[in-house]
Amino acid sequence: MVTTADFKALQTANETFSFLEQYNAESDVPIPMGGLILNSISSSFEESFVNDFAFHTNASTIGKVPRSLIVRQSELYGKTVIEFKPQSNQSYYYRRLANRIFDSIGPIYSGSLPQPMSSERLRAWSLEWADRIYALENGLVTDGAAI
Repeated sequence: MVTTADFKALQTANETFSFLEQYNAESDVPIPMGGLILNSISSSFEESFVNDFAFHTNASTIGKVPRSLIVRQSELYGKTVIEFKPQSNQSYYYRRLANRIFDSIGPIYSGSLPQPMSSERLRAWSLEWADRIYALENGLVTDGAAI
């Protein structure tokens, strides 16, 4: 599942985990869930935020794709990033991610599904992060010590 570090995106991921949990409990053919792919990541804070969500939902993170203007530029030229800039760092990230997904196909099908947080727990978790951001933004901590 591809996600960003936006709370609404993680809330949607949590709802998807709930759906998978319910569907797989009722189905003879379960839907596997390999993990989260962090998309458009531009800071260690965003990575920490999604990784903490993954920890609290027993999900794994498969990889990350940093934010890059090469993506937008290649779209404007009507090409994929790998077509447009095959030797770019962004192309490297996509190739590495593809290899990680391919290498993890066995564990995906034999692994356990993420466990969604309850609405109350998700709200409490989000408030904990809101307090961390407040401390970081207001100089109460420095160098990401609140993260």
